[in-house]
Amino acid sequence: MYPKRVKQFYIGFTSIFKKITKEDLELVKSHLNEVEYSLFNKYYEYDKKHVLRVAKDIEKICTDEGINNSKKSLLVKTALLHDMGKTKAKINILDRVILVLLSKGLGDKAKSLKNKKVQVYYNHGFMGYEILKDYIEDDEILFLVKNHHINDIESLQCNNDDYIKDLNLLMKCDEEN
Repeated sequence: MYPKRVKQFYIGFTSIFKKITKEDLELVKSHLNEVEYSLFNKYYEYDKKHVLRVAKDIEKICTDEGINNSKKSLLVKTALLHDMGKTKAKINILDRVILVLLSKGLGDKAKSLKNKKVQVYYNHGFMGYEILKDYIEDDEILFLVKNHHINDIESLQCNNDDYIKDLNLLMKCDEEN
């Protein structure tokens, strides 16, 4: 657990000094329409860099595994939008460290704290779903955004094995970044 968190902190901290490149923006524009692109631009800079890393990892895995372009495009789009709920509060790298420590110290009790950053941190998947459902018609994208931090995938009421497979991929790439 802790080596993963140290790695995430390192990636997050060092990303402060990196710029979003022209190639990054080309990736975004090639997968998002105008409305989705305007939503993407509501992310704070740190979150833009995070979702770009997740999208690039998903794109690489899809290419390596020979996943068709239509599915790859859907998954990259999902990666670019999966943290849309985080636009509800600015949570910087130090806030994230504190939230992780709170989570470890208080367990599920941390979720009940009446603080906007805490609520966004724990509920950004659902919040993202609530934002995107007015703009995105694809049920799979909405499902993946809403559930990308679910603790028990088996508890989901989902009969679509592809959705579950794609959710596992998104969760894996999200955790790595």
